[in-house]
Amino acid sequence: MVPTNDACPGLVALALSATAIAFVAYSSGTPPIFETLRDYAPDKRVAVDDSRVGQNRFANPGLEQIKADGSLAVWKTVGVAAVTSTEQARSGERALRLANPDWPKTDGRLIQKIDRVQGGASYRTVIHMRSPAGTRNVNVKFEVSTSTGEYLGGFRSEHFTVSDSEGWVRVEYTHKLPAFPGLSVTVLFRLWGPGPLLLDDASFSLVSQPPLYLSPAATGERLAQTLSLLAWTAPIPTRITAQHAVDADAARTWPTGRLRLRLAGNETGILPIFLSALRPDLGEVSLQVQTGGADTAKTYDLKLLTVEPFQYLGARYYDVLVPARPFVLSSGTSKMVWLSVYMPPGSRRRPLKGNLLVSGKGRRDMLRVPFRVDVFDFDLPHEPSLPFSVGIPRPGRRVRPAERRRWLRDIARHRLSVRHLATPGLRFDGDTPVFDFTAFDAELGYATDLGMGLFQLPFAYVAWGHGRRYVQSFGPIDAGHISDEFRRKFVNAMRTLAEHLEQKDVLDRFNHNLFDEPYPKHYAQLRELATLLKQASPHYRPSAYGVGRAAADGELAGYIEEPIGAGWDPTTRELLRRRGALVTVYNPLQTFDVTRRPELVRGFPWWAFRCDIDRIYQWCIGPPAKSMRAHDYGSAWVFEDPGRNAFLSTVRFEMLREGLEDYDYLTLFRRALEGAAQKLGVKDIDSREIVDYFAAQISERQIMKQCTEPRKYERMRTFLGNAIEWLRKPPLGLFRVRVDKRSGVIRLESWSESGARVRVGADPQIVASGSGSVEVSPDPGGMVDLVVTKDNCTKRLRLPVR
Repeated sequence: MVPTNDACPGLVALALSATAIAFVAYSSGTPPIFETLRDYAPDKRVAVDDSRVGQNRFANPGLEQIKADGSLAVWKTVGVAAVTSTEQARSGERALRLANPDWPKTDGRLIQKIDRVQGGASYRTVIHMRSPAGTRNVNVKFEVSTSTGEYLGGFRSEHFTVSDSEGWVRVEYTHKLPAFPGLSVTVLFRLWGPGPLLLDDASFSLVSQPPLYLSPAATGERLAQTLSLLAWTAPIPTRITAQHAVDADAARTWPTGRLRLRLAGNETGILPIFLSALRPDLGEVSLQVQTGGADTAKTYDLKLLTVEPFQYLGARYYDVLVPARPFVLSSGTSKMVWLSVYMPPGSRRRPLKGNLLVSGKGRRDMLRVPFRVDVFDFDLPHEPSLPFSVGIPRPGRRVRPAERRRWLRDIARHRLSVRHLATPGLRFDGDTPVFDFTAFDAELGYATDLGMGLFQLPFAYVAWGHGRRYVQSFGPIDAGHISDEFRRKFVNAMRTLAEHLEQKDVLDRFNHNLFDEPYPKHYAQLRELATLLKQASPHYRPSAYGVGRAAADGELAGYIEEPIGAGWDPTTRELLRRRGALVTVYNPLQTFDVTRRPELVRGFPWWAFRCDIDRIYQWCIGPPAKSMRAHDYGSAWVFEDPGRNAFLSTVRFEMLREGLEDYDYLTLFRRALEGAAQKLGVKDIDSREIVDYFAAQISERQIMKQCTEPRKYERMRTFLGNAIEWLRKPPLGLFRVRVDKRSGVIRLESWSESGARVRVGADPQIVASGSGSVEVSPDPGGMVDLVVTKDNCTKRLRLPVR
């Protein structure tokens, strides 16, 4: 959680009088302790494209030109493409109708390559899409190569949904290209599913403003100031370059703020501090955190971090979180510093006060920045509300045991689980399985103690497909044949494994994946494997990756109970819910690579909550050889020493953690509503509807239409925390907000215990004693005050209703 800022009195110098946690310098000349991504550094900066801003680089952008055979000119297509008549076009005489009968073997595509594109500039592509019937799942991809043909990466947009109820939908994607001259960019508009889909009016053009990632004109709230140094704060993830200069006179007009944070138990929060040199060079600056007790740093897991840049495809991105060490702060430059705080749960949950001390080399303490961390009276669950599992190398793959335990600790701190645990030893005595669960049980126990709650079943991918590269232990199986030996051994082994996991009460924490990306020709084999797995234990939920609609209402319906990734499509989501299947999505972080605004990562769990996603999978966040150098999207973690596979976190992964904690708040809020309704005997209330009303202020059900204003997240998180406390404390009260979409009138309904009175707004307006409703107008900040009083006990809650 990130801080809210209050006014505070003037700041004075402070002599060290309490425990100070020092962060020691590295020796002079020590290289950065993090590994860069693909380190492209051209000899000189390249000019941006010489075409004018807004010039459409596509040929045949309106899809009007056709060949003699009636097919579309210039563009390439994958799937069944047909040029349509005027009646179906958005403009002009023609559009393109694209179908994809080979799905999921292929995705339908409309493709055009643009040559001689200068790097270092930002380009926006736009196309208009319309679904004739149902909902379609689509995205956009740039495939970028140098003039010599070296492939630099593929950059995907988010997944968009296009519904037949929306008419023509504008789909837009902007990306800053690597800083290389003479690039070739292939733009792919992609249809995920059988279709059909209508497409028209496309453009690919230079834009003057890059995708908003940093904040070049960032301003904030003053925390402390001397003649030479300013400490200020701004919402995460406002980020600046090292060359960000702050004018001393302008800074005096900024409001005065205070580093203040409120956390639930078992929650991590970030206090962001920006340090700017105003006039003379300060030389080397060092930092200390001062608190009131010797055990404080350990109890609250205090970490002082600086936000450092790294190189990725020719650009520098301020994203890596490095343990703080003294740094040089020259005139006209700035530095981002984060103080990370963990609030322990239960009886150890206590407010925390302290100071950040900023000192120059050879000088006395230059600056004192006080901070305070308050607490909510509840804990976030030990096991996160949204199961989210990530892939890391299996034990023994160049990762030492001590390093792996460090990985697991940090991954758990981010509210995540790992897909792969240590694989149990397995051999057969005839057809009888003989397991050795020693290593498996040890790591399972450690992971669950950390709060992890979603793993992949050992011996997954037993079918043909991509899983063929894993060693099979059950007997012969190939693309078209399952041997009798396999049938016997597989069922026997999976039955013994299920019994073991049931004894530990963890079977429901495992994904039971059988097949990776099966084609329709594999469906008969997949159905038999699912039947065999259910024969081993009825509590297994057979799973496969890449079978969405087929599992919802097609050939695999009733067999595959967890089609991994099917949750991206709204229609498939609804069909799977009706069947009681698990709804999942996969690889959301590849839509949030380092070139994108990290607020979108935080918004992803809000989207998952609103769309009833049950589980999330991220295939891989390591090792560096794959996810850091060769993979298109990069990893959210940055590796400090690839030979040892240790890693540093990033702004993006901290934003994911913030979003997953937001999801816990949403879940606890819903449970508090349901608990209050039960105690008050109120039946005509839908807790999901109430929570969704507030969540909609942050997230739409389109994956990328999330809020990108950090203050709004904090406003909503603060409300949720206050509301959870409010619903639990006497006198008992319950509320529901309704909005008339036609008139915009807000109706507030309330219920309270016998003898309590409910008041709304600043005026002493009594809504009811017991229950009632009133039409209200929010204050200029979009808030409404709700007050419940009984006897001498009063409680207040500020509702964000607009």
